[in-house]
Amino acid sequence: MSTRSCIIIKVKNEDLNKVKLFKPELLPVEQETWYTGEESKELSRRVKLTKPYIGIYCHSDGYPSGVGRVLKEKFTDYETVLNLIVGGDCSFVWFDGVRRYATREGEKWRWISPTREDSPILVASHIDHEYAYLFENGKWVMKHCSEDTFHDYSTKE
Repeated sequence: MSTRSCIIIKVKNEDLNKVKLFKPELLPVEQETWYTGEESKELSRRVKLTKPYIGIYCHSDGYPSGVGRVLKEKFTDYETVLNLIVGGDCSFVWFDGVRRYATREGEKWRWISPTREDSPILVASHIDHEYAYLFENGKWVMKHCSEDTFHDYSTKE
């Protein structure tokens, strides 16, 4: 079984009710090729930022020394994190790339919209995860699924 995580961002007040479109060229790592052979840019959807928190599911390597470490080292500013999340759910977020979720060979591609809520705990409650990562006020914090609050963390498991 994979270690699942969710990646959440606190939306800036000035971005609320704006519409964003995922831009793969803004990722600090490579956008993996879709198994379907289609371009991710064409498959992206516009996302309206209707709530102060928005998040996505990430299927693999969600532990702090996996996804947590990549987020802390590569996704270090608001625009980069927001762009990742607007792209929708992921199979993985690694140092060598990001692969969007549900793009297995032979399957019809489906975009999974980010979850939008009034608090990061509510976002996390809608996403099946072991770890939740929140980017807020320019830094990453995390929580394990058994915890009720987010806290600072090291990249150790």
